Amino acid sequence: GYYRHLLAITFTNKAVAEMKERLIQTLTKFSEDKSVIEPPIIMLQISEELKLSIQEIQIKSKNILQHLLHNYAAFSVETIDKFNHRLIRTFARDLKLVQNFEVSLDIDLLLEEAVDSLLSKTGQSKQITDIILDFALQKTDDDKSWDVSRDIARFFRI
Repeated sequence: GYYRHLLAITFTNKAVAEMKERLIQTLTKFSEDKSVIEPPIIMLQISEELKLSIQEIQIKSKNILQHLLHNYAAFSVETIDKFNHRLIRTFARDLKLVQNFEVSLDIDLLLEEAVDSLLSKTGQSKQITDIILDFALQKTDDDKSWDVSRDIARFFRI
């Protein structure tokens, strides 16, 4: 089926399930005999756009639906995260990554590393140093903690 050459990407696993469900429902609706008598608006639009008769769309929909249900694993709707992971894995060697790399979604660890990286640039970058210093002085003026790294991390967790 041509659907094997299509890529459908969304953001969440819930949206993946909804997208697949809507596609199956639409194909089912187009496959019904009553769709020829009372075609849905979208079917009329597809007919006009593709220069196909409603009967042709009904027959194609039946064939696609049957093929799709028998080859459901090839029906690729996925999250953007899963797609990116698959893409990176495909080009891991070109990207000079180890073949068995792992994706870490430990937000706290990633945030800690990002804050550490930012703070390591103080003294090297005047702009970053000035911003961090202003932030620390503002906290002192407000009688708040001197723990700049904790407050930066807290800001990004919001």
